[in-house]
Amino acid sequence: MGIGGQETAPPLARDPMINFLIDCGIVFNGPVILKQTKTGEPLTHLARAWRKRAAGLVGIGLGYALEQNGLWREHTFGILREGVLEAAAEKKKYFGLMLIGEAADGFVTGVLSDGEMPSNGQVEARQ
Repeated sequence: MGIGGQETAPPLARDPMINFLIDCGIVFNGPVILKQTKTGEPLTHLARAWRKRAAGLVGIGLGYALEQNGLWREHTFGILREGVLEAAAEKKKYFGLMLIGEAADGFVTGVLSDGEMPSNGQVEARQ
């Protein structure tokens, strides 16, 4: 791999976007801010941070992260103005696509599965 690491762990399911990810994905640089949660899944923690419009969070990264053991694994992470928001364990590098705006809102709604969608900064229940 030209950006580091030794191997890639196969995804849990077939990824129809893998070619797009390979062609259009980017490496996200900058400091890593580790915000682990004591309860719940890291992905849920990240989704809630997006929904609350956490300060400095400008997007959601979908792709892969390079673990300390040299293995790239599928991963979702927060993208900050300057760096990466990590909700699990710190990784060496991050590679992927950036979701912003409605794309990130839709992703978060799918993660939280509660039917709420942000609208003009407000969270409302869908009918």
